[in-house]
Amino acid sequence: MWSTLTKLRLVSVISIVATGFAIPTAINAADTKKNKPIKVYAQTIEIDDRTGTALYLGDVSLTDGVLSIKADKIEAKFVEGEIETFDAYGKPITVDNRPEEAEQEMHATADRLKYYVKSRKLDLFGNVTLLQGESKLRCPEMHYDLDARRFRAKGNDAQGRCFISIQPKDRPDDGTEES
Repeated sequence: MWSTLTKLRLVSVISIVATGFAIPTAINAADTKKNKPIKVYAQTIEIDDRTGTALYLGDVSLTDGVLSIKADKIEAKFVEGEIETFDAYGKPITVDNRPEEAEQEMHATADRLKYYVKSRKLDLFGNVTLLQGESKLRCPEMHYDLDARRFRAKGNDAQGRCFISIQPKDRPDDGTEES
């Protein structure tokens, strides 16, 4: 019969070994996302190497792994040859994101968007709507961390408060919206 101390040591060793295998897997998964090409389609593309900017105009579609952004215009800023940010404009801009491990796709619309490529964070401004399954959020401003799948919505004096409708899985939506 093993003593309690021996069992605890065995569990600790197994935990350390398991964690050692999990960390490289998580790092490799992050590297895989980072190393995939970002694809942009547009009617017009203007690149200025001198200023480190690119301008994509007309029916613009950007994909970065499972993230998709559609806008009228997207501006890219480069630092030392690497894409730092994308600023998107349109009425509306649409954003779709469905990580493999997520149950539901995230779909959002806004008037303006800033995408921070390395940190995989989105800032959405103006008439923001977020849909996830049957749940809905409306607000003037939202900050969304794609990897953590976490957001913060903010109201303001000019456009008012935020609204959220969280739909339980076992209850149908009655279609009413609070103001």
